[in-house]
Amino acid sequence: MATDLGAMLSPNYVTESFAREVKRASLKSVRFHALRHSHLSMLLRSGVPVHAVAARAGHARASTTLDSYSHLLGGEDGRAAGVADEILRRTLI
Repeated sequence: MATDLGAMLSPNYVTESFAREVKRASLKSVRFHALRHSHLSMLLRSGVPVHAVAARAGHARASTTLDSYSHLLGGEDGRAAGVADEILRRTLI
């Protein structure tokens, strides 16, 4: 975010402005930074590849993203086993 003149807004200004708007809208209190986590979590749960989510997060490595969000990818082992099983069935039959 930037001012009309292109200067960066201070993080505190953005956070405080967001808090004011949330309160003004009578919404449940939510921290501005929580939006980042929600965004990244929704992308991962929707099947967006980890490397793409890492890039949006500004992480230099996908492993950084996985360190924080791998718990959202649970249950993928069962899916992987099912895909492998299907490949083997088609190959062997």
